[in-house]
Amino acid sequence: MTFKQRIVAVVVGVIVLFGVTVTKSYLSFAEQEKQRARFTSHIATYLQTDVAADSSDSPYLRGKLVTVDVEKGEVDYWTYPKLPDEIKAVAPEEVQTVGLIEWGWEKVGHYEDAETGQQTGDAFQSYGRLTLIDWIDKTRIAEVTFQGDAPVQSLSYDGDFKGWQPMFKVVDYLTELPRR
Repeated sequence: MTFKQRIVAVVVGVIVLFGVTVTKSYLSFAEQEKQRARFTSHIATYLQTDVAADSSDSPYLRGKLVTVDVEKGEVDYWTYPKLPDEIKAVAPEEVQTVGLIEWGWEKVGHYEDAETGQQTGDAFQSYGRLTLIDWIDKTRIAEVTFQGDAPVQSLSYDGDFKGWQPMFKVVDYLTELPRR
C-alpha cells in the first residue's frame, strides 16, 4: 500500500467514524425527544396538582420520576435526559415522583470596560428551585434551591453573561436520595 493509499484509507475511516458518531447522536437525541413527548398530555396535571401536605419524612424518592420545567410547561430539557434509567420514568404510568423545577438567574454584579470603566453588561448567577412531590400520596417531599456556578470574573466583558444552570447538582441530588 502506497503512502497516498494509506492517507486515503485513514481519511475514509475518519469520515465513516464521524458519520457513525453523528448518526448515533441524532438517534439518541430523537429518542430523548420522543420520551419527553410522551408526557405532554400530563404536564398540566403535574403543574396544577394540589399537594395535601408536606411530608414529615426526610427527603426521598418514590419509584421513578419525571422532572418538569414549570415556566415552559414541559418535561425539563436540562435534567430529564441526564437522569439515570433506574429513576427516570419513560412513560406517565411509571411516574411516582414529580420534580417541578423553576430556573432563574440572580444579578450578582456587572462588567466594566477595563479602559473606560464604563459598565458593559450584567453578571447573573443561575439557580434551580426543585419542588419534589410524592405523586402517590400527593405530598411535598422537599423544596431545595441549587446555585449554579458564579459567572466569569473578568473585569471586561461585553454584554450580559448568565452562568450555567445547576442541572448536574439537581441530578446528583435526585440520584442520591433514598428510595421508597
